[in-house]
Amino acid sequence: MNNSNLKSQFKSYSRIINLAEDYIENNLNNKILLKDIACYVYLSEYHFHRIFRLHSSETIHQFVSRIKLERSSVLLVTDLKLTITDLAMQYGYSETSSYCRAFKKHFKVSPHAFRLARIVKT
Repeated sequence: MNNSNLKSQFKSYSRIINLAEDYIENNLNNKILLKDIACYVYLSEYHFHRIFRLHSSETIHQFVSRIKLERSSVLLVTDLKLTITDLAMQYGYSETSSYCRAFKKHFKVSPHAFRLARIVKT
C-alpha cells in the first residue's frame, strides 16, 4: 500500500471515529454497547474495535465511561439541584455506588467531595 492510500485510509478511519464519538455523545444517558456503535458506523464489532484501538489508547468501554464521568462532573457542579443518584441514573449507572466508585477511580475523589470543592472555590 503506498503512502497516498495509507493517508486516505487514515482519513476514512478518522471519519468513522468521529461518527462513533457523535453517537456516544448523543446517547450518554443510555447503555452504550460496542455492537450499537459498530452498527451505527456500518462496521462489524471486530473491525470497529480494531479501528478504535488504532486511534485511541483506550478501549471503547473505557472511552465511554470516561466521557460519561466527565460530562456528569460538569452537571455535578453546575446543577446543584441534581443529586448524585440523579446523575448516576442519568448517565446509565444502575447503582449510585457503582457511579461513585467509577467517579472516585477517575477523579481520585468522591462525587460529593468534588462538588463541595468546586462550590467552595466559586
